[in-house]
Amino acid sequence: MSIGKLDVLTPEVAVSLTEKVLSGLVNKNQTEEIEDDRYVNVVSRTQSRFASPLGPDPIVSLEIHPSGKSLAYSRADGSLTVWVMSSASFARCKKLYVANAVGRDRSVCCVSWDSSEMDQLATVCNGSEVHVWAVDERKRTLSKVRTISVGAKLKLHTCAYDPTGRWLLALAKSEEVYLFDARKDHELHSVSDLKQIISNDSVQCLAWNNTGSHLFLGLRSGKLALLELDASNDFKLRMLVDAHRGFVSSIAVDPWGRFVVTGGSDGICVVWDISSMCCSVVIDDLGSNVDSLSIDHLGKCLALCTEKGDLRFYDLNSGKALLSQKMKTSGSGLIARFYPDRTWFISSSKWDILERHFTPSAYTDVLGLWKVGDEKPKMELRNRSVARKPLKRGRENDRNDRGRIGKRESSRSGRIFERR
Repeated sequence: MSIGKLDVLTPEVAVSLTEKVLSGLVNKNQTEEIEDDRYVNVVSRTQSRFASPLGPDPIVSLEIHPSGKSLAYSRADGSLTVWVMSSASFARCKKLYVANAVGRDRSVCCVSWDSSEMDQLATVCNGSEVHVWAVDERKRTLSKVRTISVGAKLKLHTCAYDPTGRWLLALAKSEEVYLFDARKDHELHSVSDLKQIISNDSVQCLAWNNTGSHLFLGLRSGKLALLELDASNDFKLRMLVDAHRGFVSSIAVDPWGRFVVTGGSDGICVVWDISSMCCSVVIDDLGSNVDSLSIDHLGKCLALCTEKGDLRFYDLNSGKALLSQKMKTSGSGLIARFYPDRTWFISSSKWDILERHFTPSAYTDVLGLWKVGDEKPKMELRNRSVARKPLKRGRENDRNDRGRIGKRESSRSGRIFERR
């Protein structure tokens, strides 16, 4: 590799470097177990011969703040955990934990961070209320600051702040969308009945576009719906596309707003070009249902979690398979999420423990890996720097030689004068 190629990242080199990054991320040396309350229970039970068997406690919902500064997740046991990631390692981060976040025998089924606030998130728990939480890093507390009730008989199962932090959406099982204005103290703005917009179907998953102007819906029929917030901030159906042969199980928009990616129960993942809503890439070699998916912050790598517990990575632009890893799970659904600001990810593992997969501190992204990990360019750059130094020493030697010659001539003239 020549020096000039350092300035040009070709698609082939980019794929090669991404594969190298991913291989390192799944390495044990670059994996840290997150020591939360579940981790403590697992360690104490496995080390005791007399402890009763430990039951499953899977992650229900997990989301990292868009700034990458906080992590929030809920478990089936009803707990809610927030990590304030003041350090790269979770061993030096602050953990905020609430055992029964929404009452006994209930669990938080969806978590969403407010992108415009560093310390605010919303949750729903398959009930009629939306809870808004405040994170106090200094006091290490996680407390409810607002409870929004939408009706006694309704069951809200999904909530999502839009990327601008203007709107908070809550979706009920009765296919009603509640839109709250987060900038007006979460005042209810409108209620949309999706049964009138999309008849004879139900929403399985959803995702905002990057500007908060459109909403993508993955439907039970396998269709992908595109809704738009019109001038009056009400949802209008703009497009309905046949996406999968089974229901749409997961959906995500890439950080650059180019693609929306859907995964289905038919074991297929599809990448859609948002500008035309045409199919760009089809990934059909999974051999299992897609449970969840995530896109890295560069919009380069796609992570797919399958029902069989496989974690597969693909190039988002071409659909090329980059790496496949069999994760150690305990029968619970596998989950993986990329950091929003670096090429790291968090995944679940055996005994429902969470793991952080990271790159060494010398680099944090693909380009950093390229410059640090490739020895040949370093050698060439070093040779170039060495090549300049003899010229400098040569000029200095010339000056020194001229000075020594002058000194010899003056000493000679002095001796001549002495002889005379």
